[in-house]
Amino acid sequence: MEAVGFMAGCWEGTFDGGRGTIEEHYTSPSNNLMLGTTRYLRDGITVSYEFTEIVAHADGVRLIPHPSGQASVPFRLTRSAEHLAVFENPEHDFPQMITYRLSGKTLTARIENPGGDRRQWSMRPAPCH
Repeated sequence: MEAVGFMAGCWEGTFDGGRGTIEEHYTSPSNNLMLGTTRYLRDGITVSYEFTEIVAHADGVRLIPHPSGQASVPFRLTRSAEHLAVFENPEHDFPQMITYRLSGKTLTARIENPGGDRRQWSMRPAPCH
């Protein structure tokens, strides 16, 4: 769980070409669990949300997103370095890879497939409400 500790805190950025706001909040990790919430807003209205579990199992760490209106699919932590966590599930349609990277005070989340379909959000520290 040490590998994902850099994600802890409250983050805010934009999506959809700056037309929407993304808010992500992650708890500090315990020995086996980190929880997250994500909210996508346009004009003050929530248009989508997601709950996330990052869970340590005997065979590794998994990120399990619970997106609004969709089934949950686990992603295994396949690579980590200082301020970098890469989760993958090659059996999933989209995304197959989820990457979090902290560079300075910017947390970047990227979802993608090997074929090039990619979405990315950059977020800065934000007040926790």
